[in-house]
Amino acid sequence: MASLSGLGLSQLIVTGLRKDEKRLQLALDLGATHIVYADETGDVDAVREITGGLGVVHVGFHGSVVSAVRMCVKGGEVMLVGISPQPSTLPTSEIVRGEITLIRSWPAMGR
Repeated sequence: MASLSGLGLSQLIVTGLRKDEKRLQLALDLGATHIVYADETGDVDAVREITGGLGVVHVGFHGSVVSAVRMCVKGGEVMLVGISPQPSTLPTSEIVRGEITLIRSWPAMGR
């Protein structure tokens, strides 16, 4: 795994549910600097406090798409890293008004 400094990151925040404790602890072992338990605290407020409002990268849990948009600063980016088996609802008015760019990390296949 690349180091945080190799990625240009000073912080790597992972959000999840307490039931996923083993995976979240693994994230710490692999270099995450913070864990936010979304079922125990307001994830948007917690991440904004940790980052000073700078925003985040989103991963696969379907409910976290909305949170990632709300954590993002105006003009920021939300990277969709994972895939959820459940459909996600995007808060399009918040994306447009916040001038937020959505990017994906899934490789284009068959090019």
